[in-house]
Amino acid sequence: TLRGPVVSADYFVPGPEPFRLGDESADEPIRTVLDLEVLPSELLTAGSVMNVRWNDVSVHDRGIGGAQGALHMTIPIPARLIRPEVNRLEVRAQLRLDNDTCEAGSVDSPARHLTVMASSAIRYGYAEPRVRWEFPIIPDLVRYPEPFFLPTYPQPAPVRFVIPAEPTSTELTALLRVSSQLGQYAGDRGVKIELQRANEVKLEDLEQGDRHLVVIGKRASLPLLDQLQLPLRQKAGGFENTLGKIVAKDSGIVMLSESPWSYSRGVLTVTGETDTAVERAALSEADRVGRSRSSTRPLRSAPRRAPRTSSRWRSSAGWTTRSPASATTASPSLRSFPRSTATPPSRSTRSSATRRCSTATARRCASW
Repeated sequence: TLRGPVVSADYFVPGPEPFRLGDESADEPIRTVLDLEVLPSELLTAGSVMNVRWNDVSVHDRGIGGAQGALHMTIPIPARLIRPEVNRLEVRAQLRLDNDTCEAGSVDSPARHLTVMASSAIRYGYAEPRVRWEFPIIPDLVRYPEPFFLPTYPQPAPVRFVIPAEPTSTELTALLRVSSQLGQYAGDRGVKIELQRANEVKLEDLEQGDRHLVVIGKRASLPLLDQLQLPLRQKAGGFENTLGKIVAKDSGIVMLSESPWSYSRGVLTVTGETDTAVERAALSEADRVGRSRSSTRPLRSAPRRAPRTSSRWRSSAGWTTRSPASATTASPSLRSFPRSTATPPSRSTRSSATRRCSTATARRCASW
């Protein structure tokens, strides 16, 4: 219930994803409508008006003075104004009485009220048959756990873990660290998790593109890496950074990239050349939570401590990377950098690289 001479209220409405909306220009158009029901005070005069806005665009105006009972409005919402994830509905009103004055008693009169009823609803006009509406992810480690978990997805997509055919104890420990962290992020929503060994992976299963992937283990034990669009090139001696040098043997590497089978699914790669490298990569991923973007934290080699349980971010800096992916390396030589709140860099390939990233690049990669 809104009270006062000039009132407004914001409501955040889930979008239509993951399905596409129907065609408004067809012979039988499929439209999206907002069923809005309000109950104004019966004492409001004819000068009382209401304005409805959808994503900051006015979609309806009407007078509400002199109404006897609830008012029901069916408001068409153009598809061009509808966002796939979350939409903002704003109700504004000017409530006037016969005895409007500037005195406190008039301004605060209990007769000035407008109630937005809980029966109000948005009815999306979906295309038939239903077609999934996929959106490209933004590979950015600073935004992790996106794209695995998004605020507007009540049920996250399944996650498939891929480990070597004969994993070592270190690789199994890394699997436990990363999977338990994802479980913490899932919370009450839960997430379906699958596990496959590298020799059990079938290309036809991956081509369905309905799952996120988490690939964990030593590089030489993961032939699936050859199928991925990774930000670091693979050479005979290991991964090659953007400076053209082979990453140190015991450096752990964490990469977030777009799935080659679905641009709306992501691939998190936790890898390295040795067990020590895999351990460092998994520890760095588990240690990422609990840090704000604006803080600076020294990073130490292979810290042996339990994963944190809060849900924030770690500092990020280091090498520039090629899109569409984000990479992190954990090396014995450690440096710390402040986090950046700058806009993520574009997805275009960057030709130059430096140990200390620019503020934009700092959101895409990290080195320690």
